[in-house]
Amino acid sequence: MLIEAEEAYAALSEEDKKQIEDSANQLFAYREEFEHLRSEDRIKNVVELSDSIGEVSNESEEAIMVAEDAIEKLSDDEAEIIAEAANKLVDIRKEYDAIIEAEKLAEMQENANVVIESISKIGAVTLESNVEISTAKELFSSLTSDEQALVCNYEILLKAEKEYDAEPLYALDYQIK
Repeated sequence: MLIEAEEAYAALSEEDKKQIEDSANQLFAYREEFEHLRSEDRIKNVVELSDSIGEVSNESEEAIMVAEDAIEKLSDDEAEIIAEAANKLVDIRKEYDAIIEAEKLAEMQENANVVIESISKIGAVTLESNVEISTAKELFSSLTSDEQALVCNYEILLKAEKEYDAEPLYALDYQIK
């Protein structure tokens, strides 16, 4: 109804607008009040969204994104009014990102630990070491480069591989006996 009244007013001639000046001023006041209420609702919504996140966990991403999206839609004046809530949301985002990064690093270390354990099983190089060496090598190759950097005993694998390849098979067989 407000939009229809504004459109009707805009369609009037200047002379007609002068005749209904008081009514037009009332219309403009209604528009201003309407926009103020909409602004208050947007601000209230952002604060509520931010507050509703609660304790930050690895499952908070959707709630954080919804609140961030709501902040993005605010005018500069509205954003200034809720600067404290916006700063709180920035801190929440940082906390969430740190949780996700820690989980990622833990998973990477878990994957690296499987390889570390496999390399540790190689022991003294013998004829049968080929299985352990190949298994450890395959496991290492399956890691990402970041995970490979976490394998602290990779040099042992390289040394065992070099030893196995350098020794003639009869010498390895002799070491077994």
